[in-house]
Amino acid sequence: MAKATAKILKYPVLEVFRDKETKKKYPVGSEYETDDQDRAEYLKEFGYLGEPVTDDDSGKTLDDEVTVKPDDKNPDPAEFESKTNSKADKE
Repeated sequence: MAKATAKILKYPVLEVFRDKETKKKYPVGSEYETDDQDRAEYLKEFGYLGEPVTDDDSGKTLDDEVTVKPDDKNPDPAEFESKTNSKADKE
């Protein structure tokens, strides 16, 4: 009897790391593909991976937020909070 194959998921890399199993280096912004959910959860726990990328064409993850843009009813963009990295603002 053939063993069922697990679904391969892609995860965005948030922190540079070298996979101890494959010895492959993953830079920030690349994608980590695996069918080993335990391994992916371990890497997510330590901040190396983000949420899995969905199969749709948008490239958004399951936790992406919808950004509301100003319109004619609310033209003042100053009313919208900035989602900038405060660390980057200080540098």
